[in-house]
Amino acid sequence: MRILSVELEPKDVVDIVHNAIEGGINYWGECKGYKWSEWYVGDSLSELRTDLPEDYVYVYVREDEDQGDPTRDPNTWVPIRKEDVARGLALALAKHPHLYTARDNELDTDATGAEVVIQYAIFGELVYG
Repeated sequence: MRILSVELEPKDVVDIVHNAIEGGINYWGECKGYKWSEWYVGDSLSELRTDLPEDYVYVYVREDEDQGDPTRDPNTWVPIRKEDVARGLALALAKHPHLYTARDNELDTDATGAEVVIQYAIFGELVYG
């Protein structure tokens, strides 16, 4: 079965972006505009905002030129939105299902799984293994 789309809750998007930036992409990518504090209500880190617009940019990512020659030309900053994460996750689930689990309808992934989602969101394929 090929998964063409997934519907993500705000928590899923935040978990994937956070895990990718904090521990997944650092061997090949760099980010800017990572304002995770905007994702939460007030000073509480336990309550996610539900009023972020659908086209909200969670972070911008590009290949880190200090790590070698980028695969993309030009190596521009790519915005990561909810729809990009959903598309990347659908591809990652179809090709690497062993990286993901779900319990009680909640997605569970680690930094590697999140990083793979971001690669699919940016490149449409797994570039860094």
